[in-house]
Amino acid sequence: MTYDQVCELVNMEFERNDEDLRKTVEATGLPLSVVMEATGIKDMLDFMDDDEEEDDDEDFVGNSVHTDVLPDADPSNGESK
Repeated sequence: MTYDQVCELVNMEFERNDEDLRKTVEATGLPLSVVMEATGIKDMLDFMDDDEEEDDDEDFVGNSVHTDVLPDADPSNGESK
């Protein structure tokens, strides 16, 4: 089976099963990782993870301060009072 055929099968079953990953895995007999790749969910999660890592890096170097975590934070110098 080609990649395109696998994607077509998985997406058809994914829609038929109300976008339920577990039901799609059961219906296709394919591993969860293949189903997630074929539906695009893996890429979405990877993108979200990369975006969060960039935000974390930004906080680490002091360009952003989470005042909701540090209520006495002084955003001008990145330190708490």
